[in-house]
Amino acid sequence: MEIRSRSTYEVRVYLGSINEDTSKEFSKSDLVREIGIFQESCEQTIPVRITNTTYVCNTNYTEEGWEIAAINYPRVETESSKIDIFMKDLAVCLLDKFKQNRVSIIMPDETLMIERDSKKSLFKWGALVAKVLG
Repeated sequence: MEIRSRSTYEVRVYLGSINEDTSKEFSKSDLVREIGIFQESCEQTIPVRITNTTYVCNTNYTEEGWEIAAINYPRVETESSKIDIFMKDLAVCLLDKFKQNRVSIIMPDETLMIERDSKKSLFKWGALVAKVLG
């Protein structure tokens, strides 16, 4: 038996399930497919976990959505800064692809919210956004 250990590090992205342009829900399988396509476009694949979640705001609003998390997985040697960039770029990709108004990125020491400008596509700006956000 072999035990591998790494310092704990996790970044999470939160997004809803409603395409704001069409007002229609998209499925978890749609999300999985898009994440896979995004991972294949990256130099290093960082595995993620997808968890269903429900957003509640008072009694008049609920929305289903997802938490997408990447950890410092012991099997894959990845610096925390690379996980940060990967998750920021993934968030921008999903924001654009699924026409979300906003997505949240939860990092160990800060929470970021990225809002969509409906007049432009942000996907091609992903790496730039990650650099600007640090």
